[in-house]
Amino acid sequence: MSKPTYNELEKELFELKNVQFESSKSQMEVINALKRTEEKVNISYEFLSQIINNIYDPVFVKDDQSRLIFVNDAFCEIFNVPRSAVIGKTLAEHVPEDEREHFLKVDKEVIESGNDSLIEESLSVAGKPTLTIRTKKTRFINKSGDTFLVGVIHDITDSKKNEVELNYARAKAEESDRLKSAFLANISHEIRTPMNGILGFSELLKKKNISVEKKEEYLDIIEKEGTRLLSFISDIVDISKIESNVTILNTSSCNINSLIDELHSKYSTKLTNTAIKLIAKKGLGDLECMVETDKNKLVQIMSNLLENAIKFTHEGVIEFGYALSAGKLNFFVQDTGIGIEFEDCETIFDRFTQGKQEQTYNLGAGLGLSIVKGLIQILGGEVRVESKIGVGSTFFVTIPYEKVVTDTEVEVISNDRTLDKDYFTILIAEDEFIIFMFLRECLSDVNCSIIHASNGEKAVKKLEQNPSVDIILMDINMPKMDGYEALNEIRKTNKEIPIIAQTGMAMQGDREKILQAGFNDYISKPISINRLITSINKHLKKTIEYSKP
Repeated sequence: MSKPTYNELEKELFELKNVQFESSKSQMEVINALKRTEEKVNISYEFLSQIINNIYDPVFVKDDQSRLIFVNDAFCEIFNVPRSAVIGKTLAEHVPEDEREHFLKVDKEVIESGNDSLIEESLSVAGKPTLTIRTKKTRFINKSGDTFLVGVIHDITDSKKNEVELNYARAKAEESDRLKSAFLANISHEIRTPMNGILGFSELLKKKNISVEKKEEYLDIIEKEGTRLLSFISDIVDISKIESNVTILNTSSCNINSLIDELHSKYSTKLTNTAIKLIAKKGLGDLECMVETDKNKLVQIMSNLLENAIKFTHEGVIEFGYALSAGKLNFFVQDTGIGIEFEDCETIFDRFTQGKQEQTYNLGAGLGLSIVKGLIQILGGEVRVESKIGVGSTFFVTIPYEKVVTDTEVEVISNDRTLDKDYFTILIAEDEFIIFMFLRECLSDVNCSIIHASNGEKAVKKLEQNPSVDIILMDINMPKMDGYEALNEIRKTNKEIPIIAQTGMAMQGDREKILQAGFNDYISKPISINRLITSINKHLKKTIEYSKP
């Protein structure tokens, strides 16, 4: 084998240098690539850390020994600790030794089984309100086979509170629906029962050869059932107005002793021929009993309580009255009736609610006491009940005591002109002809002339054409011109003629509104014959009132 020439050696050396260069170049490329990868890894870690730290929910990572190796900012905030205080710890260090195993139980189960865990629990941190949290824990194994526990905590305090409120609202709504369903059933009963009596016995009155005794018996039933129906309708109207917050407080001077006397007289008559004795007690003298309050509402409150006592008392005593204590008037109605179940005493004043005794005896629609409660609140007072089954009940009503100081006395001078002694001309403004016929029949036995006007406009004209008219009965709701408009037109030329409103407007405050408009008196429909005659006679007397100093 021949030795290589110089040129051949030089060429081989050049090739070897090229190989070395290429090798060095590749090595540098690898090193540079590794550097770029390392930079990317660092950038990714920082980027991921920023993302996780900006997550609203607390996030944590534990090793296979439940030691924290990563927590985000939200974790530090919710536990009120710096990151350095928890990294490398299990947090079991802060609980008693005998509880640590239980504390780490869920972590261990997730790490060993690989099954996710979702737990709701309370979180109490010193200096912070107790929270309700939901924690999800998941096992994670990397490519190297290392095991980690990744957890996310979500604060569900507000949603839990909303859930509780929603459940409460749902329960109340369901209870309200139940009560209203029962109420509607009672409405049907309370309307149909008296209507059956009214229509049924009206039909019986058409029979031929009916005896006078039977006729009087049937008419008495019709009257009682009509009164019952009217009372129920009045309750519906009252509770509707109370619920709508449109009931008006109309205060004036009120003689409490006279009010008690009037109630005693009224209900003593009602209890005639029964086994119930009615007793009234007055707590103030006649000089101290003048107070500033809404008399109509107070009368309605006491009347409802007395009606309630009578309803549930078959024999014994009903005692009512008032006393002054701690600057307040304390009214009471006590009976020896069937009593109220203890658990019903808390709900008996709720709307559409009946106690077990009411349900058992099918008494009423469950509105009377809710009306009492609503009216008492308007008067700025309170109401409560004490009761025992088989012994009786006592209702207590407390209202403010505002004494009225009177420094004048009123002297009334009147004559004796009345419908049964003198001749009068009466103008009746009424668009419903059947009501006009009823009023005409009510006045058929007295010495008077009656003029009919079917609306307010005609009433004004007929008064102009008949200046001898002594008194006007004016309906409020009429076509073309209503009662208020007709009143205003008449008062432009005639300030003296008495004008009595007769209307179906019978809600709380309607009487006051009508009297303030300028009517001399108010009669609500259905019209009582006695009430009609009394009102007409009162205003035919042409009273003159003046005050003495």
